[in-house]
Amino acid sequence: RAIPSRLDGCPGNEGKIKFPKGCQMDNRFLKDVLDSAAMQSRFDRQASGSTQKFIPLGFIRKLEIPLPPLATQQAIVAEIEAEQALVAANRELIARFEKKIQATLARVWGEEQADAISNKVEEEAVEPKPVLRSARREAVDKSVLLSA
Repeated sequence: RAIPSRLDGCPGNEGKIKFPKGCQMDNRFLKDVLDSAAMQSRFDRQASGSTQKFIPLGFIRKLEIPLPPLATQQAIVAEIEAEQALVAANRELIARFEKKIQATLARVWGEEQADAISNKVEEEAVEPKPVLRSARREAVDKSVLLSA
């Protein structure tokens, strides 16, 4: 029996690719080709099914995969891996700087807020808040100023 009984009822989809004898293929190159945006777009256009999407076997059999010489495949893979390493490093750098920016903003906002509170307390202690004056009191104050 090809499928163990404990797997009965499970989807039995498998992906196999056969290449002619003597074909030299770097597995990482194949993965990069199949993961490429262009190939994924082709797969998406062919996929059908409502619950579980599948790609027709006829499409897969006719699928042509570009196959440069092995040395070229390896060079392409090396370049892709180097670029992926740079992207990962840049993402880490962005995350570090975002943390530094947040820490700086928190420190600045925290200091500004603390300074504003302490200044407000000092102002209230030194200068009492002005009391609302009546119109009559203002008239008296003006007359005192004019007579002086």
